Amino acid sequence: MQINDCGGLILGGGNACRLGGIDKGSLLFNGKSFLQRMEETLAFLPERLYAGKGKSQFVPVYEEYAGCGPLGGIYAGLSCTKCSGLFVAACDTPLMTEAFVRFMIEQAADGLTLSRTADGRMQPLGAVYHRDCLPFIGQMLRDGERRLMGLMERVPVQVISLVGTGFEGVHFNVNTPEDLARLRVLEKLDNSVGFC
Repeated sequence: MQINDCGGLILGGGNACRLGGIDKGSLLFNGKSFLQRMEETLAFLPERLYAGKGKSQFVPVYEEYAGCGPLGGIYAGLSCTKCSGLFVAACDTPLMTEAFVRFMIEQAADGLTLSRTADGRMQPLGAVYHRDCLPFIGQMLRDGERRLMGLMERVPVQVISLVGTGFEGVHFNVNTPEDLARLRVLEKLDNSVGFC
């Protein structure tokens, strides 16, 4: 896929129950919120969309299936994009880089293009969703299916191994206080993070 034909979609996250209800996008990392960092990472893309809670500088999308997790946000983004596809990122992945986004888009094809980390885990976020996924996601949501990995059974999938690419850590996400502690060890994290 051409970079000039791929938009960016940030998923703002859910209720952050495991993080004491804190809006993960507002957590600070080296002086910037997680959400602001992701906005800067995707700023080079021609279309920039946002689905979820909180305020973003990106264009908010109407979520017909609000409360249905990432799949509902992806459906909303693909429903209104003018591009052939979207790079979809969660706001709670502060180590995501522009170089990784470019790497994934340049290899993207029809369907879903996702990466596999060194531990063998498939990463359905930080992935490229071609607009041709839209009818399949819509049917899944109408059927009550919310699992992102369920889409892999319905559309063409391209899996990119991250082993040896230098991108092995980009999928680190923050869901718990323990994850925040690990991030402090991996990178310098502001100490201004509080919990409810």
